[in-house]
Amino acid sequence: MSDVVLRTPGLLSRFLPCIRADLEVAETCSLAYDTSLDCPVHAFAGADDRLVTPDMVRAWSTVTTGTFDFHLFPGGHFFIQTSQRQVVDRVLTALGPLLSPTALVGPAATQEVHIPTAEFPRRKSG
Repeated sequence: MSDVVLRTPGLLSRFLPCIRADLEVAETCSLAYDTSLDCPVHAFAGADDRLVTPDMVRAWSTVTTGTFDFHLFPGGHFFIQTSQRQVVDRVLTALGPLLSPTALVGPAATQEVHIPTAEFPRRKSG
């Protein structure tokens, strides 16, 4: 977490509920996989992350029978903020073959892709 957030009480109080919820999920959630994924998995970690260590992220290799690529970036838990350009480059490299016009051929090339979205209740103001 940024020093600015930690030193600014009003800002810190806005982040704490989200951080508490993340920690609760991390402490109480236990996932069991009956089936492995049959697709590539790309895992990203911050080298100095003490909350989710690089070894914990590497453990995701067990969820796929496809390829597993582990990417380590400088920074802690919020490495995406300090290594944003490198993370975006890695994501684009991974997705590049899927985004090219020749990646999809046949019936799949003309199908619409439906991405489900979740709507979250908005806080009432006032």
